[in-house]
Amino acid sequence: KAEPFLVTIHPDDETPVMHGHDGQEFNYVISGKMKFFIGDICYELEEGDSVYFDSSIPHAEQAIDGEAQFIAVVVK
Repeated sequence: KAEPFLVTIHPDDETPVMHGHDGQEFNYVISGKMKFFIGDICYELEEGDSVYFDSSIPHAEQAIDGEAQFIAVVVK
């Protein structure tokens, strides 16, 4: 019921594509800094920060100042 992923993102000047899917999601930032977009809200996250959310709400991530890595656990 839970699918863990190790995600690496790189800086990009393009507007991130928002996506949603069934279930819930937990993201934990391992390294770097990133913007986390959910609905109309944007948070800046860094190493040690985490978010837990309803993954049916459109969301996206964007690296800030270099590569960022996070663990994403999708619970269906």
